[in-house]
Amino acid sequence: MSASTYFKTNPKFFALYEGQRNSESLLCMSNDTVVEIITKKMSEIIAQNPNTSFFSISQNDDAVYCECDKCKTLNEKCGGPQGSFYYFFNKIAFQFPKTKITTLAYLHTYRAPVNLKIEPNIYTLFCPIQMNRGKAIAESSSNKDFLNILNNWSTTTPHLYLWDYTVEFTNYLSPFPNFQTFSKNFKLYEQNQVKGLFVQGYADVPGDLYELRQYLLFKIIWDTQTDVEAATNDFLNGFYGNAAPFVKKYRDLLTQYQEKTDRYLDIYSDPIQSRNTFLTPEAMNQYDQIISQSEIAVKDNPTLAKRVLKLRLALEYVYFEQAKFYGKDKHGMFAGKNKEDQGKLLRERVLNFSKNCNEFGIYELSEGGLSPDQYYEEWLAIEKNTCNHLGEKYEIHFLTPPADEFKGKGSYGLVDCVRGYKNPAINWIDWYGTNPEIELNVQKLDFNTININTLSDQRHWIFTPKKISVYGFEKDKWQLITQLESEKLSKNLEVSIQIWEFKSNNFNRYDTLKIEVENLKELPYWRKRKNKKPMVMIDEIELYNN
Repeated sequence: MSASTYFKTNPKFFALYEGQRNSESLLCMSNDTVVEIITKKMSEIIAQNPNTSFFSISQNDDAVYCECDKCKTLNEKCGGPQGSFYYFFNKIAFQFPKTKITTLAYLHTYRAPVNLKIEPNIYTLFCPIQMNRGKAIAESSSNKDFLNILNNWSTTTPHLYLWDYTVEFTNYLSPFPNFQTFSKNFKLYEQNQVKGLFVQGYADVPGDLYELRQYLLFKIIWDTQTDVEAATNDFLNGFYGNAAPFVKKYRDLLTQYQEKTDRYLDIYSDPIQSRNTFLTPEAMNQYDQIISQSEIAVKDNPTLAKRVLKLRLALEYVYFEQAKFYGKDKHGMFAGKNKEDQGKLLRERVLNFSKNCNEFGIYELSEGGLSPDQYYEEWLAIEKNTCNHLGEKYEIHFLTPPADEFKGKGSYGLVDCVRGYKNPAINWIDWYGTNPEIELNVQKLDFNTININTLSDQRHWIFTPKKISVYGFEKDKWQLITQLESEKLSKNLEVSIQIWEFKSNNFNRYDTLKIEVENLKELPYWRKRKNKKPMVMIDEIELYNN
């Protein structure tokens, strides 16, 4: 049901969420006319596809649901938003008793409904998206709630299927050591009456240990009693030849470091957040040495050499991503004495990486669709993001602590002379639902300009601040020097960076300055979600005498 067709004339067809009808959200599940329209559409689709085994009616990929009085009553009776959804779904499924209809148990419909019997031709695809992929489910004490939910589903529907997530969606090439969980997890699903699995690996986009991963997933899904170790050795010997022992050593070492550091593997993580666990510089050196041994072992076999080269691309990707983060420091893209030569060598290395990706058919590097060519173009743009200013490495303090998820390099990251780009994990510092206050110890430095960089990524609840103010400390109190306000906020899902420029000839009067950033008080209606708050992200604070 398209909002462009129905919303203007029939807003009550759509969810009432947080007090407003939302055109981008789910439908109103208790609206009888909505049921009629969907039923009619289903009849047409079924007639057009007589040989199809399953048909799907599913929610949007968003956690918005209807809170009108009737839906709210259903939800309270049936255990949550899944109640009104299955009430709606039952009405449609009842009219097609011989048709198998699938739906997703996902986000707000994640839990099984209570006090409501599901029609027998409904097939539920349970989607546990928010879990630690680094440990087998049954071995983590934090998964007790999940195990209860899984058990409830197994007794609620006779047709329980499961959508499993086994890769890092934000960085396909980045190592994701979770092989040790597959067999145990799939046995657990089988024990809980899961009838079938849709396991999301890399499909047609090659990623981390792509071939081995897909092979093992196929084998274990077919037979959960598969001897994984024997299957692994069989595959590696057949696929990598003389390099097999080294590839096995590489995979095992990744797993050992991940388990030793107990790194939480999130499908939306990145190699920067893993820089202190299984992707430390020391670990990366060890992986590099093992892959080098693999290359030597198959150097006379072009086919096997190409397969090992694909493994190296993962290490190259991690190195590049972490180099952006480290910036001018050790391991950084701007580090070293001869920066021009190093920059040229790195640029050529990234270009070669993008060419190799294209040759291997790696047409995107993340779920967002970033292509290898675009990755190289972004590298060139980030090369221009270094700067030199008077406040480099000056003393700086957070008066308001940032959020845990994006602390970056801490306060030092705001004066390291490397500006953030479009990836929040690289150099940006995040404040979640709070107003950042930052103190700079400038000691009457002679400057008249302050530039502050902020990020906007509304899709991920990161917004341009409402206002930024600069204060100086004098006579035991803070005195306002200057402030700027942003333009009226409008909907824009493009990622962008805004530079705030403050001018004053009075900055050099003060030993200490304070920057106050006013975050949004609440989310705009188009991104309003429960349990979400507006974020502010700041990177370089630059001082100049212009």
